[in-house]
Amino acid sequence: MTKTVTVRAMIVDPRPLFCEAVRACLAKGGYVVLSCAQNLNEAMRQTDSLHPDVVIVGPHFMEEGLILCREMTQNLPVLKVVLFTKHADETLFQADAAYAGVSACLRPETTDDELLAAIAKIMTGEQLFSHEILSLAFQPIKLTARELLSFA
Repeated sequence: MTKTVTVRAMIVDPRPLFCEAVRACLAKGGYVVLSCAQNLNEAMRQTDSLHPDVVIVGPHFMEEGLILCREMTQNLPVLKVVLFTKHADETLFQADAAYAGVSACLRPETTDDELLAAIAKIMTGEQLFSHEILSLAFQPIKLTARELLSFA
């Protein structure tokens, strides 16, 4: 007998239409949606109190999205985060996202099936970033000679 684990999700985006579309998609996949936070403070409060398994961050936060992802994953290290962004295919953005604790970057045009497949993969611990992206994200910082002198 196998035990079925219900994945608990939270959606973060200021636009109700995005939240409702993702909520409907997640319901098709059998996920339980705990809430839809519409701002960063609400998202942090709800993450701390609800302890979701996965958070879907919508594309309407711009650079604040990575800040939110970093704070959420620092407070709840086991949290999986999917970030929707128009920069999903950019190497440096992916590296920044991985460093911020994001589990997957998806383009806003992602289909329901693609989102559900991405969540299924990250919930099993699969990494959706390439080894190249991960090594770029977590490489040691190299200081220039000028920077080294300023610390002397």
